[in-house]
Parts: sequence; structure tokens; C-alpha cells
Amino acid sequence: MFHLPAELIDSIVDNIAKEDTAALKALCLVASVFLIACQRRLLTNLSITSSKRPNTWEAGPRWHSSSDALAHLTRSPHLAAYITHLTVLIDHVDNEEIALAMRDTTVASVFRCLSALQTARIRGSTAIGAKFQVDSKPRIHSGIIQTFLDIYRDFSRQQLTRRLKALSLFDVYGLSVELVRKTLISADSLNYVRAGPVLDSDSKSEHEDDNNDNNDSSHSAPPTSLTISSSLILLDRLCHSEFAHHFSFLRHLTLENMATEDHLKLCFFAAHTLETLRLSFNRPFRWDTLAFPVDFPRLHQVNLYLGMPFVAGEEHVLSSSIAFLSHATALAELTLQFSAYPGLRMISQPLFNSVSFAALDSVLVAHPTLTVFRYAVELDHRYLTPHWQDEAAYIGTLSVNMRQTMPRAAEKGILQVEQVTSGISAPYMLSMSNALVN
Repeated sequence: MFHLPAELIDSIVDNIAKEDTAALKALCLVASVFLIACQRRLLTNLSITSSKRPNTWEAGPRWHSSSDALAHLTRSPHLAAYITHLTVLIDHVDNEEIALAMRDTTVASVFRCLSALQTARIRGSTAIGAKFQVDSKPRIHSGIIQTFLDIYRDFSRQQLTRRLKALSLFDVYGLSVELVRKTLISADSLNYVRAGPVLDSDSKSEHEDDNNDNNDSSHSAPPTSLTISSSLILLDRLCHSEFAHHFSFLRHLTLENMATEDHLKLCFFAAHTLETLRLSFNRPFRWDTLAFPVDFPRLHQVNLYLGMPFVAGEEHVLSSSIAFLSHATALAELTLQFSAYPGLRMISQPLFNSVSFAALDSVLVAHPTLTVFRYAVELDHRYLTPHWQDEAAYIGTLSVNMRQTMPRAAEKGILQVEQVTSGISAPYMLSMSNALVN
């Protein structure tokens, strides 16, 4: 077959890749000229799992054991250079054989092959089995995480690979303090979901490892993006001043399901560098007692998930949310997000507390840089009365009511009403527009 320019080959493969993975696999067999370009796209994601269930959540090759993955990478070592995203999933951890297999030395051998890796996700799974109670926490053996981080730290020292762009830990408990510190210097973006350290980690050996890790951290850049969700023990640990230096360059921070005001210390550690901030409490009324003793000079986007501040049949804007605006003088976008109210909000349109919303209206208009204020509401069609089964109509009517409640912000053109589907914003939005008003 005649030779094609590399740019044309990439264009052909890219267009086919958008349509169908099966077609991309077939293209590998059409002509050798397409093989490398197809492999590079087909093998971007590597998933190693102990589960025998069909893979519905990860694209790319999926091997049921580390030995299976190692066999493929050993037989065709050039494939490892194409793998940039790794997922390790431990499922059914009550099976001791599976757990041991995933902790085998072949796991380390697989990790050592992946010097081009950019992102990694390590996931545990809820314990299932007679010897586990219903309230058992999801877990994964921390030795896998330890092995992974040690290998990539060695790669970095030898300059064999670049720093990871993102590391995500899901359903991981029993992390040592040393291991938490290692994660904090391992990637630009960190994501902890239902993750927690051990409560007692004061052994001599661990302190020795901590000292070694501190020496490494002095030469390693801290993360620029951090997400912590449903991980209260981890938040308790990271709010200690000994971890403050790890957040000195943090630009994006998301803290979900916080339980105490102390958890806000993470925000204060990074106050001078933060650009975006998302906060939610598992007890929304705590917002009214919050204080912000520092300024956020670079903060330009904020999402505060308020939950259900519903008092005496009226929806309130908590005073701490209004006070926060004075500490973010460069703020461009503010979102206040409210939960659905079964039996209250869904029966009819909410009643707004005129005093608190008038105070917010005045502060928004007076803010020097604010261009967007979003009033976000979570809707659940199960609670909508027949009159409000049309969610778009509900949001439209709510938009009109909000314009009447906050006339100055509406007149300035910064007021928007947004529908979200959960505690995290969804793409569905209806902006305040003249059409809605008329």
C-alpha cells in the first residue's frame, strides 16, 4: 500500500474513533500503516480488576488479573507507551484469593511498565459476604497504593516520567499518614472519595518513613487541584497545620459533605492562591455560624451548596454566605445551591424571606467584579405535583419569582436560575431572560 502522510492517517483514525471502537479494531487489520495510530487510541486506558462482570465504566483493555496484564505487556512491550490512564479496581474483597492476587509482585511489574502514565484511579468496592456486616466500609489494600506511589516516585527521581496529572482514590480506608503525604506530592490533581487514614499510625517505622517522605516533598510541587468527598477522617487529618505547606499552591478546591467548621481550614491554607471553590456541608444550618478570617484575593468562581435553609415556611439566604462576598473581591461567578424540598418546595413555589434576599441583592449589585449570580435548585420529579410535572415550566415560574425577589440583581443582568440534578451542578440551566419575564 502506498504511504500516507502521518497527519492524514491520524485524521482518518480520529474520525473513525469517534464513531465506533469496533471499527477502530477492524481498521488495525486493513493495513499495517494504520496499526500504530489505532493502537495508540485503543490502548489509552488500562483497567485491571478482580471482577468478572462486564466492563461498563471504563474504555480500553480490561484484564482480570495483574498477571494477565503483565503477560500482554511483556509479549508486546511497545503497548505500554500508549497507556496514559490506569484504573485498578478491587471488587468482592471478601475473596481472600483475589485480594492476594492483586497484591502479588506482578502488580508492581505492571506499574513499572507504565512510564507514560498521566492519570491513575485506584478503587475499592463495598465488602460483600457473610463475614462482613452491612455497615462495613468499602476498602482496598493500601499496599497496592504504596507500591504504585513508590514506583512513580522512583520514575520521577530518574526523570523517566513526568509527574502524574491526576490521582483518584475511591473507597479506600486504612491509609497511613505516610501514605497520605505521598499522595499529596504525587499528582497535580488529587481526588479522594470515601477515603480515610488509619486512626493510630504512630509506629516508629512509620515516623522514619515520614522523615524520608518529607525530604522528598521539599523537592516536589504540591497539588494545584484537590477534591475531597465524604471523607471526614481524612479532612480531620489534613486540617492540621503540619499539612498546610501541601496546599500552598492550590488553585481549585472542592470539599463535599463537610461536618465541622474546622474543615474550612483547608480553604484558609490556600486562601491566597485559590481560584475556584466548591463547598458543601452535610448539616446546612452550620453555614450561619461560619466565619471567614482571611481574604481570597484570586478567587473568581464559588459554588456554595446550602442544602435546606428553610425556616418557618420561608427560604433564607444564610448571613455567612452574604458575608463571604466581602472576602472575595475578585469574584466573578457565585452559585448558591439549594436542595429539593419534598413536601415543601415541590408542592408549590417556595416563599422567599424578604429580609435575607434583599440583603443579598444589595451586596451582589455593589460587588465590584461579580458578573454572574446563580440560584441553583435541585429538582426531583418524584416530588413534583401534577401541576409541576414540567420541570422547565417550574424553573421558568421560579425565575419570574426570583426576579421579583431580587430586582436589582435582575436589572443588572447578573441573575440566573439553574436546575441541578444532585449536590454537584449539572449542565441543565435556564437563565433569567426577558422571555421568561414576559
